[in-house]
Amino acid sequence: MAGFPTNWNVDGNGLKISSEGFGVVAGLTFAEFRVTGTANNVVSLIGLEKNQTVVAAVNQQWAQSFFLWRVAGDLTGINTFRIRTSERDAAGGFNFDHDTDISVTDAMQPPFSHTKTLVESDTAFLLPRLAIVQLSSGAVDVTLRLALPALRKVSPVVYTDAQIIEIRRLPVIHPSNQSFVGYAKNHTVDNGEGIDVAATPAFKIFAGQEFRTSQTPVDQAVEAAHKGSEERRINTALQLKTDADAEATRLQALHGVRRDMFEIDLKSEPFAVAVGDVVTVQSSRFGLSAGKKFIVVSLTEDAALNEITVQVWG
Repeated sequence: MAGFPTNWNVDGNGLKISSEGFGVVAGLTFAEFRVTGTANNVVSLIGLEKNQTVVAAVNQQWAQSFFLWRVAGDLTGINTFRIRTSERDAAGGFNFDHDTDISVTDAMQPPFSHTKTLVESDTAFLLPRLAIVQLSSGAVDVTLRLALPALRKVSPVVYTDAQIIEIRRLPVIHPSNQSFVGYAKNHTVDNGEGIDVAATPAFKIFAGQEFRTSQTPVDQAVEAAHKGSEERRINTALQLKTDADAEATRLQALHGVRRDMFEIDLKSEPFAVAVGDVVTVQSSRFGLSAGKKFIVVSLTEDAALNEITVQVWG
């Protein structure tokens, strides 16, 4: 029986991953493999290229994709599948994993894909992988087919006045001067009637609150620079104060600075960007002459006219 494709590297990490051969469907050559064994709460990996082969560097954008579908067995013992793009250092050692969960069925779907920006300053190589995340138990026996694995560097997208038909500033909320995160939800909020009469006033207040709250200090610099700044509050499913503290700090760092949002009509090739991609807008209007990076948050495309409308935030 044929082995795995050239340059593939298989690490079952407790499971057996065996080649079942090759074939062609819908014009695509696929590799078929079977995963068997007992799940043990770790991750099995199939590397789709040799380590220290794909040269890369921090801040570059890379897109990884492949087709993947099930042809026999079931998903017992498997938590999820992931596209994994691994940043590696000059020696081929681990730097950072970019993961996207995917939902594998018995139908050949459009290719699974993600686009990621590299984050580690000493990244020298990329390693594209399929990650199979195991549950803590269960007998695993599933046969899968994987076709057309691809990894490509994405050229930066820059929108200039030459492409911009119209650009409109959209309203955004003022920066937040303080962030509050609700955690450890109280599912039996009590107004005091069901609490022992000997309970302290502080405990009665505690029992009457739906969420415990973590908060950041008031950012006086934000208050001084933005007179309309307000506090930001969210409630979450977090249970631990340490996690809520970290989330409050993250939110304040994200929303404690001025952000802009624009809607832009462009003469540009459709299907070149997706929601979540980072683009640069360089325009003679709105102080954007030097160029500024934004995240695409909304996208409308017209292939007949070769025009797109994007909403960007950043």
